[in-house]
Amino acid sequence: MSGTIEQKSLVPYTYKVVVLGPPNAGKTTFLASMFRKLSMPNPDINFTLRTTFENQEELNRRYDSIIKGKWLPGTDNISEWEFNCIVRASYTVLQISYLDYAGGKLLEPSSIPYKMLVEHIRAADVLLVILDGEKLFDLLQEKQGSEDFFDRDLINIFQSLSYSNAPIHFVITKWDILEPDYSLKTVKGCLLANKDFRNVTASQKNRIVRLIPVSAVGKGFAKRQPNGKMEKVSGKSPEPFNVEVPLACILVDQFAYRLKQQIAKLRESQTVPSFLARRISWRLLIMLTGGTAQFLQSIPTHPYLIGGTIALDRLLDFVERIHESAGKKRRRIKQMRKEQEQSLEAIENLQDAVDSAAKSCMHLVWKLEYEFSDSLLS
Repeated sequence: MSGTIEQKSLVPYTYKVVVLGPPNAGKTTFLASMFRKLSMPNPDINFTLRTTFENQEELNRRYDSIIKGKWLPGTDNISEWEFNCIVRASYTVLQISYLDYAGGKLLEPSSIPYKMLVEHIRAADVLLVILDGEKLFDLLQEKQGSEDFFDRDLINIFQSLSYSNAPIHFVITKWDILEPDYSLKTVKGCLLANKDFRNVTASQKNRIVRLIPVSAVGKGFAKRQPNGKMEKVSGKSPEPFNVEVPLACILVDQFAYRLKQQIAKLRESQTVPSFLARRISWRLLIMLTGGTAQFLQSIPTHPYLIGGTIALDRLLDFVERIHESAGKKRRRIKQMRKEQEQSLEAIENLQDAVDSAAKSCMHLVWKLEYEFSDSLLS
């Protein structure tokens, strides 16, 4: 590896994520559960997370309260959570900065925090919108007052999303409440029945929009009581579900988004006749307009994704085949899982570590799309 690459490793590439959601939607609980799962070695994931000691203490405190069946109230301030993504205990392959906006602040568009939020949204790589699964359940049950889910809880969030074209991940929390009675297809239909939600998801042609079901505690840990409160089931331990998936989608979707932007520019550049540019494959278009090396240098993304030819080829393959059938995705999951395991054993430098992390992320995203075929909205 060259000296230039080694010097770059001193300043890891940072993904900026803005976390949006109404009060008590489970934003901080989700982050605490994600950190708990990814801070420990996991055979299914090629990386772990680290953060500051202060953040670690706070996130562990929140998660420990969940284990005891005590759900702490949401934060009432603006919090920034920074995580290092580590491979093989020594390679920092990337950083992720989560800016968590207090739910109440989103209900006050004239406030200074809201105006600050808009600036952060404009600079974000990904927008993470937390949808309260418990309120979605009430909406599906047609419970009185549940219509506020759109009209009060989400209207300001929908409006704020218009300040960016970055990928949007709608994370449905408390999936353990919904799962026994409703499929993601049913939940998706309920959301798309709302005109505002439907318009947001269709607003940008090249925008990637996902639905990602997660549960901080997993199935069977707690039971909803008639009064609406959640009560821990005696003897049960939490088993977080899908909490690592939104992080994996960040790396993959940010790359796909930047790639689509550059492809759109190539199609409009007139370097290739327009009638041909609209019809040929991405790879052929890239070759006809200067070649792969020149094209890759134009993508503002993680430099080691561009340097890692194996991971890059898989990312290009992923973007091109994002809408293929479930059967083909099942075969690709097995292939990617094998490559993921092999890449971890072959790590000798930072470039190898980034390739390994990218493959791990792609495996998780393929798995999401196979197990929840309705997760991709656009």
